[in-house]
Amino acid sequence: MPERCVLYVDGFNFYYAIKKNAKATPIYLGWCDFGALARGFMLPPGSSLVGVKYFTAPVKEYGDKGGAKGGEAARQQAWLDAVRDIPDLVVVEGFYRRGDDDPDPHAKSKKRDEKQTDVNIAVALLVDAHLGAYDRALLLTGDQDQIPAVNAVTRVFGRRLDVWLPPNSPTPIPLAWQVLEREGVRTRAITAEMLGLSRLPEHSEAPSYWRAPPGPAKL
Repeated sequence: MPERCVLYVDGFNFYYAIKKNAKATPIYLGWCDFGALARGFMLPPGSSLVGVKYFTAPVKEYGDKGGAKGGEAARQQAWLDAVRDIPDLVVVEGFYRRGDDDPDPHAKSKKRDEKQTDVNIAVALLVDAHLGAYDRALLLTGDQDQIPAVNAVTRVFGRRLDVWLPPNSPTPIPLAWQVLEREGVRTRAITAEMLGLSRLPEHSEAPSYWRAPPGPAKL
């Protein structure tokens, strides 16, 4: 029987890893078909992809106004509409709150604060391991807060897990991830070339920056 794999995508981590270094990885490469990415590059030989879980938080009223489609919330919704068309993909949503609502007086001031996404990922990894939903988890994130969940998946539940760092991650791979290799956790990095070969279909409703430039792909 083929090894069953589920891909868990930290949407916030993936997007901002590209946005913060768009010169190295053009932003249009973020228009990603995660199912195609997994099947083309992430699955071990002989295994099968049985599901994708994409974790994010709608910006709603906390999004910036103006720009393409009139605001950040509308641009994000166009992206989520496209993502939901990926077969066997489930979107798991957290939420945002006002940044100045943080009860910690020493917290860094910011306009908004994303909540629950990290916890949602960790809970999904552990619950799905308990339920036997996968033989191997594929975790796309650079967030080292997920290391305790990774350890529980491998040590407590005896499942296999591969960590895939988002594009533009530090090289060499940070030591915290390297240590997991001792537990049998494989750590790899997503590249611009992988993303260029795993794009969603072009969509007329998408903001222009998601669309590939004419001619050969600029990776």
